[in-house]
Amino acid sequence: MTASPGDPGRAPEVCLHAGDLDATIDFFVSRLGFRLDVISPADDPRSALLSRPGLHLRLDRDGPEGGLLRIPRDLPRDLPRDIPRDAIDLDVGPELLAPNGCRIEFLDPPDELQPPAFSGVTVVAADQASTVGRAGLVYLDLLPDRAAGGLIASRISIAEAGPVPDYVHHHRVGFQLIYCHRGWVRVVYEDQGPPFVLAAGDAVTQPPGIRHRVLESSAGLEVIEVASPAEHDTLVDHELTLPTADLRPDRAFDGQTFVHHRVATAESAPADHAGLIERSLGLEGGTGGSVRGRVLTPGSDAADAATDPVALGGRGGWATVLDGHAVLTVTEADGSTRAEPLSAGAAYALGPQIRHRIMANRADTAILELRFADPVVDSVPT
Repeated sequence: MTASPGDPGRAPEVCLHAGDLDATIDFFVSRLGFRLDVISPADDPRSALLSRPGLHLRLDRDGPEGGLLRIPRDLPRDLPRDIPRDAIDLDVGPELLAPNGCRIEFLDPPDELQPPAFSGVTVVAADQASTVGRAGLVYLDLLPDRAAGGLIASRISIAEAGPVPDYVHHHRVGFQLIYCHRGWVRVVYEDQGPPFVLAAGDAVTQPPGIRHRVLESSAGLEVIEVASPAEHDTLVDHELTLPTADLRPDRAFDGQTFVHHRVATAESAPADHAGLIERSLGLEGGTGGSVRGRVLTPGSDAADAATDPVALGGRGGWATVLDGHAVLTVTEADGSTRAEPLSAGAAYALGPQIRHRIMANRADTAILELRFADPVVDSVPT
């Protein structure tokens, strides 16, 4: 028999010959990170049920002998408390033989996720085509070239108010931001307390692997989602119930922590573009300084801000005009300039050395900007 984890949102059951039941159970628990769930009967055990994320294993006296079992080499996310993590040794080559005669083959984890990197100037018009994605959400593409696969940026909307047909899930990402632009959405996150409302102007980062769920929204909800890499997996978690009992706001998920920016308590300061002020989203702390996020708006108190063109540095960045109208002025290598008018819904990406200025043409203009440093991610979440 051959088994594979397949869809990570489903847990297939594989039946194998028990062999020496005690020795085989000990092998799968101590060597491969399985958990013993059921053993029966007590007086003369003939079968046992074991599990690890994505796979249920039945050991049975009447099960087929031998067989082949393929499992991920990376360790399960939550090991039983009585098993020291360093006691599990998976550095054993391409396969291993269990006491019951079953061959174990290991599937290597995906390649390391690469942070986004930008070059040149990309301007995206406000009239991109929309698509319907997961859970019925409508997506509008804000970066068609995907920064060579490094980033996806989308305006996501829900027309009707009410419950959202979502489920507990997480993403295999290096970085992910949700910025609420219009309306409100009620969400819940692993170890971050009870469900809460993300209102217009609020934002959260979703660290790699954090379980979460969208519960309901207002009519006309619009959020901006930015994630790296552009194509990433969404994994369903059928076992975890949210909210979790623990409240751990400082918990690290693959080196990042959850960030919840609340516009109601945020402060603004002069920006590095003349005539604009910035509201920081506070992303640096949660991402180890890898990402800086801010919202730029007109402000008379920023009249003394620097007037010279600025460069983003790092790996460059991306921005979108949330409301109003702006002009992006780019300084070319020969010192000449070109101006790009940007209406609401337009977006742009800039390489790290591109010198530019942003000017707001209307009082209601708001621009969401992200700057990326090195690196965004060090590992792939399991």
